[in-house]
Amino acid sequence: MFSIYQFTNYRSFIEDWILQQNTKGLKSKIAQAIGLSSSMMSLILKGEKQLSQEKAVELSDFIGLNEEESDYLLFLVDFDRAGSQRLKNKIAIKIKRAQDQAAKVERHIKKNQILSPEVMSIYYSSWIYAAIRNCCALPHLSSENQLAHHLNLPVAVVHRVVNFMLQHNLITKREGRFTPGSSSTFIPFESPHVNKHHQNWRHKSIEHMESKNREDLFFTMPMTLAEEDFKKVKELLLKTIKDTSGLIEPSPSETFACLNIDLFKL
Repeated sequence: MFSIYQFTNYRSFIEDWILQQNTKGLKSKIAQAIGLSSSMMSLILKGEKQLSQEKAVELSDFIGLNEEESDYLLFLVDFDRAGSQRLKNKIAIKIKRAQDQAAKVERHIKKNQILSPEVMSIYYSSWIYAAIRNCCALPHLSSENQLAHHLNLPVAVVHRVVNFMLQHNLITKREGRFTPGSSSTFIPFESPHVNKHHQNWRHKSIEHMESKNREDLFFTMPMTLAEEDFKKVKELLLKTIKDTSGLIEPSPSETFACLNIDLFKL
């Protein structure tokens, strides 16, 4: 996955973008598209000349950057052109703020259901709530007894959780069967419940490892790597999250699965 937010130098971004496209003569095509000679474009990429904001806007259109990405490119151009360290420091703050905003996972997830703090504290207190809510989308699990059997839970527990989620529109009952209510819920990084949510499903993941199911995937990879590569790995995982979200939204509900992704520095 290629993201402009990996870069703090616009020349490196342009060079890497050209490399990613694997298209002959692309540098000349860019120069022509933004109204520069090929020799001037080469001087800019070598650091001997500067790219103007006007040309940066044309470049954004050629590459296909969205509005936020285009603004970020302008930040990089302004930073490189800044004539004083004080100005560079001010622009660097804008660059870091844009990177942080782009890195927020909630920008990659469609959010339709906003839970009150009280409801959220209960919903994220146990894996059971999200498990039952997701399983309600499966056609073969249409009753409390079937849900209890599938998740290996007491019927009384399922009944209590179902009633709670019906009350708060997390699930609905139509034509004698349960279905999910809102299309998605998302707990932000800042939430006091986010750690509990992650822990709930990681505990389930550890339990599931004991089954040795060859269809499952568990992967652990301690590593040393460059700081820049750490950022790239994070971007790849964010892209995976976004792609997965887009893939499952129109996908028919046939099985229940859980995706856990961990990446952290020690």
